[in-house]
Amino acid sequence: MSENDLPNAILSRIVKAALPENVQIANESKLAFAKAAKVWVHYVTACANDFCQNANRSTLLGKDVISALEEIDFGQFVEQMEEFLAEYKKETAKDKEDKENAKEKEKEKEKEKEKKDSATSTSTTTTSTKDKEKDKDTGSSSSKDTKA
Repeated sequence: MSENDLPNAILSRIVKAALPENVQIANESKLAFAKAAKVWVHYVTACANDFCQNANRSTLLGKDVISALEEIDFGQFVEQMEEFLAEYKKETAKDKEDKENAKEKEKEKEKEKEKKDSATSTSTTTTSTKDKEKDKDTGSSSSKDTKA
């Protein structure tokens, strides 16, 4: 399989889904479908690239693919493509929002942890300072006892 070939397993699933259950697909038919799909994808891509270049962009957009489908007389797929793109945009926007929310929650947790750590270290420092002072007091009183 070359780097420009489409995955055979995916193509087989697509072809099988389009046929009745009792129909078998010969290996040469699978290869023919794979070659036809590859040629069609290249053709649509080249046409979409023309729309992209005419708009002075270097990134192919969904609207370029839709325009290409209309240009090559595959307009019957435009509605499905528009629905798919709308759903895709919703999902990616939701995923992006979820990631941002997760980052914000993580930052809040870190701040809380820092607050707890600083409060703990402050109380520990205060306690150890008191302990040192207590030790000094105890040590100086015992030295007075020794002198007397």
